[in-house]
Amino acid sequence: MGALWYAIAKLQVPLWQVGILFVAGAFTWTFAEYLLHRFVLHYVEDSPWIQRWHNFIHGAHHDVPNDLRFVTASPFVTFPIAVILWALFYLILGWDWVWPFFAGFGLGYLLYEYMHYAIHKYPQPPHPILKALWQNHYLHHYRMPEKRFGVTTTLWDRVFGTYESA
Repeated sequence: MGALWYAIAKLQVPLWQVGILFVAGAFTWTFAEYLLHRFVLHYVEDSPWIQRWHNFIHGAHHDVPNDLRFVTASPFVTFPIAVILWALFYLILGWDWVWPFFAGFGLGYLLYEYMHYAIHKYPQPPHPILKALWQNHYLHHYRMPEKRFGVTTTLWDRVFGTYESA
């Protein structure tokens, strides 16, 4: 992780601050994941343009959840969003702190993509944590598409009342 090296070696951010910012970034990703999935990826209205946009970015994934072509996001979509988010975090945190924070946020995103792919690829997850998250996401797809938006955690669903018992 070049951003962590840069923060420690070049900017001389204390290691304890790097650690806190990195964990804060990863935690912030879980919140962003929930917000994006609930309010952006599931935003639908009557407008034909919005319906086409929704189908392009997320609707096809719900129509054919076992088609792995629709499980991960395109770099052509994620890179511009990442640049915008980095700029926003830079405005909030400043030059020295944005690097470790964004490294944690980025790792959170990569773990999300990996976990989402694994949940859809493997019918029997090998680890109990993955099994619980697989079941949570399965329920989102097949029983309650307006609930259980978290993929890497159910924390925010529980906080905001979108976690419903099966």
